[in-house]
Amino acid sequence: MRLLATVLTATAVAGLLAGQTHAASAKQEKCSKAKQGIEFYRGKTWVWQERLDTKKTRASLKGRQLQEHHGCAYLTWVSKLWQKRAEGLRHRFVTLHASPYSLSTDQLYERAQWEIAHGGIYSHAWGAVSPRLQEACYELVNREFSRFGTGSWAVRIVRRESGCNPAAVNYTYSDPGERATGLSQMIPNVHRWVDYGRVMRDMRYSIAVFIRLSDGGRSTGPWCLC
Repeated sequence: MRLLATVLTATAVAGLLAGQTHAASAKQEKCSKAKQGIEFYRGKTWVWQERLDTKKTRASLKGRQLQEHHGCAYLTWVSKLWQKRAEGLRHRFVTLHASPYSLSTDQLYERAQWEIAHGGIYSHAWGAVSPRLQEACYELVNREFSRFGTGSWAVRIVRRESGCNPAAVNYTYSDPGERATGLSQMIPNVHRWVDYGRVMRDMRYSIAVFIRLSDGGRSTGPWCLC
């Protein structure tokens, strides 16, 4: 009986030790995968940030810190955080480079603002903008004015007046000292309520001002496009 009890006790202890060893091995494997995930998705994040010309996110854990950190739950959380960043940046890159006709209006405004922030406006001359900004601009003008049934008219106006350059500046014929500004070439001395600095850098605001000035394209007198 004593021998049987000893055998059973030894078996139980062996089973317990085996279970602990398996749990430790599983934990180590989970930690290892989390570390690999951090390095992989961090690299992907930095690649997309470089392509989008944005500042790189600093690494919270790196090198020896990453190897010596034993909190698996924290490592897993950090890995998922980098994964979320990488996927979000990839989606943004795809959005910025997709056909404008496949994007929502908000996505098109995002593209326009990204282009403006990254040198998409070359100068104050007519049409001196990047092809991608110009493409987004024409599509946005058409969409916004199509609500009033005047999309084609509005596109013709911005093509003639500014070449879809929100920063376009031209001197008026009536007064050489007066400058017409923006997509639809507004005159500061006439339309004093307009924030002209904002008009030149904010596509959404610039189009909204054009809509207000033209009453959605129903008041065409100032442009006299016959």
